Amino acid sequence: IIYCNPSNYHEGSSSKNHIHWKNHSGSDETSFGYYYTPGAADDDSEWGRNLSPNLFWSNCETLLQPNLTDDDTDALIDTIIQRERDNHLSCVPPNSMEHGDKIGNIDLWIGSYEAAKPPTSWDNFDAVLNITDTEYPVMQESIKQQQEQRQRNCFYLQLPVAEGKKDKIELERWMPVGLVFLIHHLQQKRRVLVYGTKGRDRAVAVVLAFVVLACPPTYPLKLKETFAAFDIDTISQQQQGEADNIYHHSDLHLDLVDVLLDKNGRETFLHWMHNQTSLPQEPFADKESLRIVLQLVTQYRENAEPTRSTMQKLNRFFMSSSMYRHIYESLNTLFMNKNYGILQKCPC
Repeated sequence: IIYCNPSNYHEGSSSKNHIHWKNHSGSDETSFGYYYTPGAADDDSEWGRNLSPNLFWSNCETLLQPNLTDDDTDALIDTIIQRERDNHLSCVPPNSMEHGDKIGNIDLWIGSYEAAKPPTSWDNFDAVLNITDTEYPVMQESIKQQQEQRQRNCFYLQLPVAEGKKDKIELERWMPVGLVFLIHHLQQKRRVLVYGTKGRDRAVAVVLAFVVLACPPTYPLKLKETFAAFDIDTISQQQQGEADNIYHHSDLHLDLVDVLLDKNGRETFLHWMHNQTSLPQEPFADKESLRIVLQLVTQYRENAEPTRSTMQKLNRFFMSSSMYRHIYESLNTLFMNKNYGILQKCPC
């Protein structure tokens, strides 16, 4: 098996992190051998395409056909993964609550893909937020059936975020939409499920961002007293009461979603949050506060394990807004002045 590393390395470098040519054992000829890249097998989320060892060995004859191109192999792996997921989901127990954990004293759950399986998921939740790039084939139909057969409104929103390092910007781009979805439905006293494939990375990230904005950082987690006063209607000028102006089944107005998905959507959302909370125009979170919030969330969701890449995206979402530029410019000026003063005192 050849393990491939998607990083760019340079041949011949003396660095231990760069590729080196290894001669074949017992051979002095450089034409027989292989390139060795330290750590090449580490980024399995990048090259493995979710293929587990068991799945590989059970399908190895098919995967190792010599006539397959790289694209053919990737497509075949994706087919195997999807088939395995479908087979697994068909055996999901009827009680989806077994696959989710309630977060503090909030009507908010984090769950795996199994927790959202329709139609049983609607027995436990009123609104579902999907943080994956896949969807149950019967999800949309199940929502219509709830409306027609039970005269009950169910709400659903998908944030199309790929798993692991396959996602580059979509988690940050869709984050404001997901947060507004949570704010809106929790204000309506609805039971809300946030789910991912396993419910330990992408779903956790969205809940972490929500807790940062809507909860005091103390145990047990609960909503701020001012939470009910958050007014999402002030984010954009929506035309209220027009059912055909709603984004899918989310109960969010289409123009609101468009505003939040705009290139300045994050800035719009963060400006709005500062107006709602009356807090100083400083970042809502940094690395340390995100770590504290993660520890609080893991008190309820033990397998909450967002990847380093996901935590970096969260940190970037809160810290890199242009509205905070004046803070960093002030710190930079202070740093430069301090160093200049040191140079002036230097006897050299």
